[in-house]
Amino acid sequence: MTLKFLPSERLQDLLEELSRNRKLIVPAKSEAMILFQDFGEDVHLDLANLSRLSAKEAAFPQTETLLSFGYEKETESSEPNKVALQCEPKEKETIVFGLRPCDARAHLLLDKVYLDDRYPDPYYGARRGNLTLISLTCARPQKTCFCTSVGGSPSDREGSDILLTQIEGGFLAEGVSEKGKNIIALNLFQNSTQENEEQAEAVKKRAAESLTLALDLNGIEKRLMDNFENELWSELSAPCLNCGICTYVCPTCHCFNITDEQRGLSGQRIRTWDSCMYPLFTLETSGHNPRSLKLQRFRQRFNHKFSYYPSLYGEFLCVGCGRCILSCPAGIDIREVLKESPMHRGAPRRMKIGLFSREHLER
Repeated sequence: MTLKFLPSERLQDLLEELSRNRKLIVPAKSEAMILFQDFGEDVHLDLANLSRLSAKEAAFPQTETLLSFGYEKETESSEPNKVALQCEPKEKETIVFGLRPCDARAHLLLDKVYLDDRYPDPYYGARRGNLTLISLTCARPQKTCFCTSVGGSPSDREGSDILLTQIEGGFLAEGVSEKGKNIIALNLFQNSTQENEEQAEAVKKRAAESLTLALDLNGIEKRLMDNFENELWSELSAPCLNCGICTYVCPTCHCFNITDEQRGLSGQRIRTWDSCMYPLFTLETSGHNPRSLKLQRFRQRFNHKFSYYPSLYGEFLCVGCGRCILSCPAGIDIREVLKESPMHRGAPRRMKIGLFSREHLER
């Protein structure tokens, strides 16, 4: 790992350099929220705020065209209609700057699904191969953050090409991958000093110590399966609106739908994000729906993240960013659901339905 120092006054120069011949995505204010957008005048690095959506769109966009097709009318020679297909993903080199370590780590969890050796996704693979992630240590985690409970930390390097930690006068830059090391080799960076490194370690330590809420998730995969039919799921899911916002703001949710849109003799096959929380998500052509009830869809989300995915890949499909807690209109807290009996070891207790509002979390 290579360490460098970036003075604050050189940050704009760095962003302009990174945006040359590349697509640069940065956190920026859009009305009352922070979103990842193409680099412009506004770059929002407020350490106390989290972007409304994660940066997963850089590799897994909300809407993308998989292929285009067209039909030729029959000619006088009675030749059959011909179909022209175009399905070669060509992606420009992209850099995401200023994402949180949890968002960077989330890309590794998506990789396990979409870059599987047996069934690699060429569209995701093309974007991911051209993607560089420059993350920023989460110096002031929010009350809804719980990354340390799912294997991460506010200064986790896993998944990042560069990890920046804001200190006095600038940023300590850690080159994690070869891509990252090539960037911090630019003359915009200076050699770091022992004082720089000590300041960065102090920032990381304070951030980790501020996360006081911890979940005991040992054995959660088996406990979820053992209690698949437990009646408590009905109570836990009662406040849920099945709006799907938790899955859209989540950096690791990756369900999608594919549709063909045709006008005249040409059309496109489009992939769009979908949600397991929607009633029609599992509706079969026969009319049967294996998850027609709200509690079944609610349970599926938790089982997928904390039982099914871990059984396949050995880690949770959750990075503890807390976006689902902040965005849920019903005030459902994923941590409280995981702590509830029978999933949590200990004496059974009943959940206070609907009380997990933002005001409740801040008390």
